Formats: sequence, structure tokens, C-alpha cells
Amino acid sequence: MVILVCTCIMIFDLNTFYLKAVLWIPPPHPINFYRCVLIGFVGAVALRETYEYMSNPNCKRFGQQSWVAISILATECLIIWKFGYDILTKPFPTHVIIFWTAFVVIILGWSLWNFTYKLPRRKRTASGRFVSECATDDGK
Repeated sequence: MVILVCTCIMIFDLNTFYLKAVLWIPPPHPINFYRCVLIGFVGAVALRETYEYMSNPNCKRFGQQSWVAISILATECLIIWKFGYDILTKPFPTHVIIFWTAFVVIILGWSLWNFTYKLPRRKRTASGRFVSECATDDGK
């Protein structure tokens, strides 16, 4: 779930540059600044509501601002897809594909290994203390 939140934040940042390129908006134009401020304020509230939903077991509903942020993200992606199809469909260089494929495989592999297979193994001693299986008999 955290990776999904991080991905949405990265897509918001990427959309800033794609919207400037696709809609031919010059970088010093004030609309770029206003968009970043708006996304910053909406994103701060949406991130807090998303955190509340993920961490509080009593919270049963996803927050309104989170839905607004997802709607803004989807709308921006659709605008980029419609007006920048020729930019998005250019093939990537081979070395970029190899790098990103390796990066994704490493991140997913590490996540699976770290959070599912590598569980801490602990034993309870006669005194009731937990000790790691890697610890020696003298407690070091």
C-alpha cells in the first residue's frame, strides 16, 4: 500500500513535466506555480487521510480529499495520454529498459524476501526471555 502512495506521488511529479511539454506551457508561466501549490495543499490533506485509512483499523472509509487527489491524477494522465500520445509511444532505449527492469525486479525481490520469507526466528528461554537463534549460548 505504501508503494502505491509513493507511486502516486511520483506520477504527480512526472505529470508536471509532461503537462508542460504536451500543452506547450513555458516553464516561467504562473500556471505551473499555481498547479504545484494546489497539488501541494490537496496532496497534504489527501496523504493524511490516506495514512489515517491505512493505520487506523476503526477507519472504514477512504477520505474525500484522497478521492479528489486520485481524480486529479487520473484526469492529468488522461490529458497527457490524449494530447501527448506521440511522446508516450516513442520506444525507450535498450539500456533504459534493462536498468528499469533490473530495478523493479530487485525492489520486488527484496520486498518479498524481507517481508515474507525472512521472518525473525526467536526462541523463549527458561527464564521467559526471547533470544535469537543466531545468538550464542553465552548471550552474545
